[in-house]
Amino acid sequence: MLPLKAGAVWTAEQTADYLARSEIPMRLACNSSRNYPLICSLWYIFDGEAFWCASHKNSKIIQCLDDNPKCAFEIAADTPPYRGVRGQGDATITKNGAEEMLNQLLLRYLDDNQSSLAKWLMSRVADEYVIKIKPRWINVWDYTDRMES
Repeated sequence: MLPLKAGAVWTAEQTADYLARSEIPMRLACNSSRNYPLICSLWYIFDGEAFWCASHKNSKIIQCLDDNPKCAFEIAADTPPYRGVRGQGDATITKNGAEEMLNQLLLRYLDDNQSSLAKWLMSRVADEYVIKIKPRWINVWDYTDRMES
């Protein structure tokens, strides 16, 4: 069950459907070692209970989440009608399943795992980590109705 906040404008089913169909990268925020926020856009897969991403071992997001697993996220378009999902959660990082996760992300976002970008990303898979984000809460907003006119 999704931990939807009271007042979320979509049901759990509508929210899960949006997250499954949306090809917008997740904006993932965490705290850096200098106590400043860091935001990173990542491809994600939502399995109904958690978000799954992948990132290179040398990425700042991996270093920050390793130090402090508390994070925030948003999946929302930059063009009208403005709507989306945001929340907070806890991240865990592992190397287990990195190749499979990266391949799934490539197919979801590129619809191809043979492009030059896909091949380049897969050539670095030994240094990829899987990020699992378990949401503590999720909120939804949708300004479609007020933007129709």
